[in-house]
Amino acid sequence: MHIIYKSLIAAFSTGIIYTGIYLLKPTEIISAHDNHHVLVKSFPMFDKTKIEWWKNNKNILKEKYNLPKKYSDGSFSIMFLDYGEGYKVLPKNDQKSDLACFDDMKSKANCVEKKVVLTVSCFDGGKTIFHMSNGHTYLQLTDESELKRVE
Repeated sequence: MHIIYKSLIAAFSTGIIYTGIYLLKPTEIISAHDNHHVLVKSFPMFDKTKIEWWKNNKNILKEKYNLPKKYSDGSFSIMFLDYGEGYKVLPKNDQKSDLACFDDMKSKANCVEKKVVLTVSCFDGGKTIFHMSNGHTYLQLTDESELKRVE
């Protein structure tokens, strides 16, 4: 019984340490493609931290990648994809994988698994909508207004 108790404590402690390391790992922007796709590693896990990350990094995206590209009416949409295992070559006869491929790359390995972690869209004079990978959606009417979850 004593050995089982120590084993459970060790497993629980290891889980807490691993989770802490994962949550504290900074998000890395790998690349940007097609005027509205951004590949990221270690993206925040929770809705609020994803939105905070966007607000804290949108100026960096503008300066470094000239994103988001706005349409003539000022609207835009930008999609963040998990970089996952990296770029892959598009299989010739694969009907099972869901890949996003980028024509702006010369390499044959120009596709990634299509795992969207966040989509940010701005429309109608400054309203911003945040679509999360878990299906949650949030709306912010202006940069200063309260963020509201849309059901």
